[in-house]
Amino acid sequence: MPHTHRIHFPFFALLIALFASACAGGESNPSGQAPDGAATPHADATDRVAALPAAMQEGLAAHGGLDTWQSFPALQFDFNRAGGTETQHIDLWTRRTHWIGDGFTLGYDGDSVWVSPSEEAFFGNPRFYNGLHFYFFQSPFVLADEGTVHEDLGEQVIDGKTYHAVKVTYEAGVGESPKDSYIAHFDPDTGLMKVLLYTVTFNSGEPSDRYSALEYRDYQEVDGLMVPARYFGRTWNAEERTLGEERYEMNFTNVDFLTEPWPDSMFSPPQM
Repeated sequence: MPHTHRIHFPFFALLIALFASACAGGESNPSGQAPDGAATPHADATDRVAALPAAMQEGLAAHGGLDTWQSFPALQFDFNRAGGTETQHIDLWTRRTHWIGDGFTLGYDGDSVWVSPSEEAFFGNPRFYNGLHFYFFQSPFVLADEGTVHEDLGEQVIDGKTYHAVKVTYEAGVGESPKDSYIAHFDPDTGLMKVLLYTVTFNSGEPSDRYSALEYRDYQEVDGLMVPARYFGRTWNAEERTLGEERYEMNFTNVDFLTEPWPDSMFSPPQM
């Protein structure tokens, strides 16, 4: 008889998790779990933004504003994975998730990840995959979460083009991988984030200077916010400061920010 399989882990765990090779050709991506103090309807975006480097402030403004993003309690979007289309629903204030795929439903109810009808119906490790697309899809907004630390790197050149760069790290104890780091590169003309470099320390627990890259080529405006229409996973040549091989492509469609929260029942495992 089919059953729902629950995988328990701490609520603020897994900020960074392994992105299995079926989608990313061996890359690693965040899982999108909320760090302690993540955006809530009571968060003061004005004070938060004022404390950020100017390049990050300008980038958030170009993407529609952190205050606007935090005003929405819920998000849904479709994304492609290995040629298929899947749908994800997100509670933006708690980072609970509900994911509909081919032959499975996956969710995070604030306490554990569950898979229905069984874990065997899922293509990989649900604990690693849950929420990962959301995190890169909703950068740079999530890069301004409470618990993030920002360093202005000034002007940085990639493939001969100059960007305004901001390094993002995490306070001790935020998520299971507080030693991960990101470098967001904002186009000086538009303010949009065009390249995101990231490291993964989930397995080693030690800081790393080995970065991978995401190239954000196309944006779409949805409910006053600029969000990716597609991005590409790229290799990163740090010595030459160039983007290398295209590892994978992610496309996002049917994006909608909602003014009413999802019902709590959406994130609970189905009753069998």
